[in-house]
This record gives sequence, structure tokens and C-alpha cells, in this order.
Amino acid sequence: HPLHLRRRRLGIALMIWGLAWFALSTFVILPALNPGGQYDYTGQLDSGSLLSVFVPIEKWVTVLMLLLTAGVVGARSSLILMMLPTLAWRFAGDVSYYWGWQWHYSAALMPIAFAALLEVMPRVRWKRWLAVSTTAAVTLVLGSRLPLAWLLHGAAWETTWRAPYADAAMAAVPPGSTVSTDLTLLAPLVPRAEVYWIGNDNPPPDFVLLDLASSVWQGAPPEGAVEWAESRHPDSEYALVFDGGHFQLAERTGPSPAAERTGP
Repeated sequence: HPLHLRRRRLGIALMIWGLAWFALSTFVILPALNPGGQYDYTGQLDSGSLLSVFVPIEKWVTVLMLLLTAGVVGARSSLILMMLPTLAWRFAGDVSYYWGWQWHYSAALMPIAFAALLEVMPRVRWKRWLAVSTTAAVTLVLGSRLPLAWLLHGAAWETTWRAPYADAAMAAVPPGSTVSTDLTLLAPLVPRAEVYWIGNDNPPPDFVLLDLASSVWQGAPPEGAVEWAESRHPDSEYALVFDGGHFQLAERTGPSPAAERTGP
């Protein structure tokens, strides 16, 4: 049929278009924008055997959750195949956060699951209520275990005794500055400054703002923001400008004395 043929050609064209932009962005555009001239996430692919893509069991739990979200019958839709590229890079990665369903990596798959369910619904007839009940039950059960559900609890809207100290620490950062920080104040700082996450290999920032009570330290926080900053950027010298509520802000005061002696 001519209409069916046109749709098939359009689908193939879109697939080629997507693959072309994937290759262009991964191997050309992003490396060109990266100071290191590379795509940083290539190194996070698992170097083990092909079998490692299918283990541990956590990956299969994620697949099961996606199928249940699609009401199970959504697996009969060809749209479900759109999940495969995302699941492929996640399961091939060596970062355990990619494998499970608890993090944001499944957000892009949710519209696909619901679209697959809706596409199949006219064809399943008596199974419709079962499919809808399944996806509704899974949404309620899993949703209650995700951070969004915290908004339903009154405690989520209450500020802690540390809130004034967090506000004061951020206020001490001049607008437009560069700041390295952990996850606690990373998002609130974005409108005010150019923010780096401390987990990356960043250039020396103007300020380092650390939450010494953050779980990122796994119970072993650094001695202080100055010590942490100078250990990560030995060619720079930092001074403490704020300390309160377990938040410390260190300002870059210049190159280290050692860097000055070895300079031109």
C-alpha cells in the first residue's frame, strides 16, 4: 500500500537521521566543546564480556518494571523497541546507578511505555482493564518509593536549622563567580554562578563551597574546604570566608607560593 510504504520510508529516514546526529554529537560536537577534546562518558563502558551486559539481576528488574509500566500488553507494540538504545547504553555501562529503576535514567522511557500501552489497547479488548490496572498499580507502588512522593509529607516542606547557614554561604558567592560544590547546594547556586560539580576534573574555581555533612563523603568528610580545594588544585591558594552549619566556603586568593616560584 502506498501509504504504508511512505510511512516505512519515513521511519527509516528518521532512524538514519537519529543515528547520524548521535555519531555527530558524540564524536564531533561534544569532544569539540570539551576542554579535553574527548567524550568523557566513553570510559564508562564496561570492558568485561558480553555477558556482563545481562548481569546483575538488577538490570532484569528494571526491564520488568518497564514492562509492568506498559501494562505488560504494551510489549506487543513495536514502539517498545524504542527503549532498546537507552537500555543498551545503560546496561553496557559500568556505573551501577544506570542499571536500576530508582534514578532519572528511566524518565525518557516512561512516554514510550505509555505510548506502547495506548497503541495496543484497541487490540486487546477484554485485557484492557487488566493492563490499566497493572500500570496504575505499578505507578502507585513505585511512585511511593521515589523522591516525588516526599512532597506529600509535611516534613518535606519544613526547613532545617541549617537553612540560614546555606543561604548565607550562597550569598557570600559574588554573582558570576565560578564555584565547585557538592550536590547539596549545586542546583540553588546555578542562577547565581557558574557551577562545577566536585566530582569532575574542573579548572580552579573562584570559590569552593562544601557541605561537610553531605552523604557524598560517606562519613569521611575532608578536613575543610580550604584543604580540599588546595589538594585538588595545588597550583592555587584558598582562604576560608564562611564557616557555619557544616557549610564551608573557600575563596581562591591566587596562585600557590610554589606555583609563583616555578612560574616564568
